[in-house]
Amino acid sequence: MARFDLLHPVVSGNKFFKLRFYIEQAIATNKKGLITMGGYYSNHLIAAAYAAQQAGLKSRGVIRGEQPKVLSPTLQDCHQLGMELIYSSRTEFDLFNSSTYCEKNPEFYFIPQGGFGPLGKTGAASMMEIDGIEEYEIILAVAGTGTMAAGLISRLLPHQSLEIISVLKGNHLLEEKICCLLTPEEQKGKKFIVHHQFHEGGYARYTPALLQRMNQFYSQTGIPTDFVYTGKLIHAFFTALDTNTNWHQKKVLLVHSGGLQGNRSLTQHELMF
Repeated sequence: MARFDLLHPVVSGNKFFKLRFYIEQAIATNKKGLITMGGYYSNHLIAAAYAAQQAGLKSRGVIRGEQPKVLSPTLQDCHQLGMELIYSSRTEFDLFNSSTYCEKNPEFYFIPQGGFGPLGKTGAASMMEIDGIEEYEIILAVAGTGTMAAGLISRLLPHQSLEIISVLKGNHLLEEKICCLLTPEEQKGKKFIVHHQFHEGGYARYTPALLQRMNQFYSQTGIPTDFVYTGKLIHAFFTALDTNTNWHQKKVLLVHSGGLQGNRSLTQHELMF
């Protein structure tokens, strides 16, 4: 397992990579702040808030949903990191026009939700720059927006394939979104497939069986996972081992993409870590 969750306590996992070039671009274009989007427990929001603070930039977050009576731990942390929280109904959130907003607020640089975009993909591609990456035949990773997946695909070696676990229910446009971030050269000869059956009911949904699997994995390895992303990665991995004997002869690399702070939405004692 590639433990990208250990890179940083706040800008965790793939966010460390996906935000890098957006921050650099904001600074290079003399912007004073960042604006981005996410939900009450968004890994992306808290990572962007921290990264902006460290870069000396202001930050604004467009939040999907009305202002809650009690802020989630994630939103509390964003606020403490200096992020201005802008609440938006789900309809308004989905129709948010970043170009219009930035025209009215030219000092702010817009980062798409989840870091989706060519800059996010380029940053995520550097996740493949780890020692011994050439030894692996199968790389297993989760996907929300598909930005990280696109970055990984762009650096796949000819003998490697990427198995992508979609965490959203019915997100059958994911393949198209991934491919739109890749140049023809980056796609040429690359082997990848998206699996849509491990969403556990939808984004940020989970079952008791999933939590049990996460607890079991932690007791065996000491590695924590989250129920939104990497827990589903682990579930898919063990399912593959149980159903595909070919995997037992392969070298498989699991990508731990971070996001553990999302577990704070669970009630106590559901996870042993």
